[in-house]
Amino acid sequence: MRELQTKDLIRLIPLSIDFRKKLLVEYDTYEAGKKFEITRVMWEAFDELYEAIKAAKTDKLTKEVADGTRHISGDISLTIDQEVWEEIEKRLQKDPADDQSLSKVREKLQHLITET
Repeated sequence: MRELQTKDLIRLIPLSIDFRKKLLVEYDTYEAGKKFEITRVMWEAFDELYEAIKAAKTDKLTKEVADGTRHISGDISLTIDQEVWEEIEKRLQKDPADDQSLSKVREKLQHLITET
């Protein structure tokens, strides 16, 4: 588990592509108070994301153990925390192009919804 910086959080939190790019480019130019507020909001959003990933991993792991497809030796909460951080690292390493294709799908869906 590595130490996360504000720019890591900006990359990690689901934001629009254009807004994320702007925030990453301009963040270092902001005054200290604005940086503090952005950092605070990003950590709040990260906490929500972390808890959502943790809940999903807990449900999946519990189901796998109940089904007998997985055996956990040791502390189950430690296993879950490790899997959550692996997911976070994976998301930090992913290609921003993945977000663009997701954005296009969102735009198409939005267009379809507003047409009817």
